[in-house]
Amino acid sequence: MKRFLLWLLGVVLGVVLFLGIVVGISWYSVGEDDLPSSEGVSFAGVALEKNGYCWQVPLIGALADRVFAQSNTLTVQKLGDISEARPELTIPEWADPAQVFLKIHHKESGQTVFTGSLNEYADFHFQENGTYDIEMQLWRLPSGLTQEMLAQPTAKVAKNPRAEQPARPMGWYGYRFSFTMLATPRVTLSADEIRQGDAVAVHVTGLLGDTPPVLKSELGEVQFQPEGSGWVGYLGAAYNADVKKHTITVSMGDVETQVELRVKERAFGTADALPETEPLEGAAQEFRDIIWRLYGAPSGPRQWVVAWDKPVQYQSILIGYGMQKVHDGQVGGKSNSTVFATEPGTEVITPTAGTVVYAGELKLTGNTVVIDHGCGVRSYIYGLQDIWVSEGNQLAMNNPIGAAAETLTLDVKIGKKSIDPFELFNGNGGLFAKD
Repeated sequence: MKRFLLWLLGVVLGVVLFLGIVVGISWYSVGEDDLPSSEGVSFAGVALEKNGYCWQVPLIGALADRVFAQSNTLTVQKLGDISEARPELTIPEWADPAQVFLKIHHKESGQTVFTGSLNEYADFHFQENGTYDIEMQLWRLPSGLTQEMLAQPTAKVAKNPRAEQPARPMGWYGYRFSFTMLATPRVTLSADEIRQGDAVAVHVTGLLGDTPPVLKSELGEVQFQPEGSGWVGYLGAAYNADVKKHTITVSMGDVETQVELRVKERAFGTADALPETEPLEGAAQEFRDIIWRLYGAPSGPRQWVVAWDKPVQYQSILIGYGMQKVHDGQVGGKSNSTVFATEPGTEVITPTAGTVVYAGELKLTGNTVVIDHGCGVRSYIYGLQDIWVSEGNQLAMNNPIGAAAETLTLDVKIGKKSIDPFELFNGNGGLFAKD
């Protein structure tokens, strides 16, 4: 019995010694090179330097974690002057935006103007110029763990929580930096001149606060939406827009700026058209009550990225955008829409991502679907044989919305003004302009 106990004790001591050697080798084989990179963090394009950190790196088998830490110091990185009203904060791929926490302090007022995650910062707007101090922590936490469960910077070894397999480093980097906001409102157009039927992007940068700018022009109205470090909106020149240099006035708080846009003439050609029939009683008023109200309705952020797609496979174009309609030699008005000759039952798709804001039958246009693509840009699709969507549906590009009849009419408007959809199908024009 005594020999057995001595043998058992030897085995235990051997196992302990073996584990100690394994842990010791693991301890010395793990270093700060195993920590997630602190590079790739920037604010308004300026690389940020870490100020303090605490990371737990698992040893072999995740029996324990080795802790690498440096307490936050009082050093504040000076970024200098920033003119972007919405400075962009970029983070490495390993960092979860929901686990990035910021605290923004306005020095002049002595107030903390923001506390929250990077996701919440996306909706934050600096309200005034001045000096700002920011404290930030980038965390990597496995699901189910809280910050309180991890080691403090004073620890050397910590228990591995075994919250993920395989175990990976978990912890945080801290940052402290300051800058002076010197934003000045500025308006730029994506082009100095466009043709009738085209559009131009209007970019406003350096505008503080969360109140969008206001644009005035005889060409039409613009719905601005926040995008990147500023605001973006789109202005269309209809087929009958005056051929001249237009003055565009943009009001930004108490600042007003004027820019000029030249509209060039464009030949659209003619198209044979059927004689116009007398609409059903009440059709015009119904159309005004339902469709006209959508022209100026509030719209959300831009939803398109790539070139739009044609809504239907068609045999021919009966009437193109801007074409002069002619019947028996009689010249009629110009078309603000495109009429496709289609095979009945052909699937109709949404030309780009958007939200259905109307789906129903109208006396004037038959089965009708209206899709809001953001920034006041909407597709009006008339004459469907069947409708497969409902108001409120969120659609991706090329999602089916219904079936075509013998013809299908598409009218793309920015607010009240129609533009040529074939520019969108080709990925050209102001709707694809970058800031």
